[in-house]
Amino acid sequence: MTQNQTQGVFPTRLRACSSASVWSAISGLALLAMCLILTKRSDAHEAASDYVVRPITLPGTNGAVVLDHLAYDRGNGIIWVPGSNTGNVYVIKDTTDAVSTVSGFKAGEVELEGKKGKMGPTAVSLGDGVV
Repeated sequence: MTQNQTQGVFPTRLRACSSASVWSAISGLALLAMCLILTKRSDAHEAASDYVVRPITLPGTNGAVVLDHLAYDRGNGIIWVPGSNTGNVYVIKDTTDAVSTVSGFKAGEVELEGKKGKMGPTAVSLGDGVV
């Protein structure tokens, strides 16, 4: 298209924009988006600074347990831990570290990079009154 052909197609402002001004506008929008995200995060629940890290033994396990997506139910103080290679989901009370087991999930044999192992539940998702 020649400049004469663009007369009725693009508004004058768009025709006059340089790539530098476009990038400047995009950068400004990105900065605004980051500020909004950071402002929103400041309202989020802040973690306690006096926490303690310690190992918790999962019942019936011997060796490594494959862990993937955990879920924390803040309202009930429960951590849901799917132990993929065990076929179990472990339920840990956050105030006492007491562990319960939800069993009965299928765990099948899989092969990854020439190594065989078991794989069962890999994730937990929380909903309104359901897990």
